[in-house]
Amino acid sequence: MVFTVAGEEQIVPISEAIISTGKEGELIYRFSCAVPARMMSVEVVGQMYASDGTAVGEAKAFSVKAYCDKAIAAYGSYTQYADLVNLMKAMLNYGGYSQIKFGYNTDNLANADLEDKSLPDITGADLASFAHGKSGTEAGINIQSVSLLLESTTTIRFYFKLDGSKPVESYTFLVDGEVVEPVLYSGNTYYVDKVGVPARELDVNSYVEVGGLTVWYSGMSYVRQVLSSSTDSALINACKALYAYSEAANAYFK
Repeated sequence: MVFTVAGEEQIVPISEAIISTGKEGELIYRFSCAVPARMMSVEVVGQMYASDGTAVGEAKAFSVKAYCDKAIAAYGSYTQYADLVNLMKAMLNYGGYSQIKFGYNTDNLANADLEDKSLPDITGADLASFAHGKSGTEAGINIQSVSLLLESTTTIRFYFKLDGSKPVESYTFLVDGEVVEPVLYSGNTYYVDKVGVPARELDVNSYVEVGGLTVWYSGMSYVRQVLSSSTDSALINACKALYAYSEAANAYFK
């Protein structure tokens, strides 16, 4: 399966498909495509190819926005699907405000068809429980900063600064208990990532351990920092929309 998103191809082999059985006993293959929040209204084209490069069947075009709009129209009047509808709306709102923040495809906002584009009235003080933190120490290394990468997958990136007294190879980095190799950023600064944070876990801390030093941070820690100190209104709105998306995901998956 080849997905084309904004001119970029994503190739997914059959071996990575999720296989299930249909009502008639037929095999159903599901393929996943990564779409950043700012591209929810972008048309994604999927096309199957044989191993010799020959196209198989017809290309199919779709978008995250189209899927959400269809779900809202189909289930919006049913109270038992309220959490699903709220999640779809929150997702579109987050997509639209992300487009505004990044100045991407703003003539076709993901939330353009929503009647309610309002954002939660929250401040950094309201999110005090999501404060990041650290404990302990480790000779020769310390945390420098943490950032949130909002691409097709949400990633928490932890930057560490070495003082030069020990090489980076002498340290073991654990991200939520798993060993991760640090990546050189610049000079004596390295980073490690917590990759693929789902919406329902944006309020869950990720922990990085380096010897006796432990650092914790969550997606909502980033939102708290932005709402507490940023003057960038577009970023503030995107973070408020991200908060609402997280809350809707928690309600749906509870």
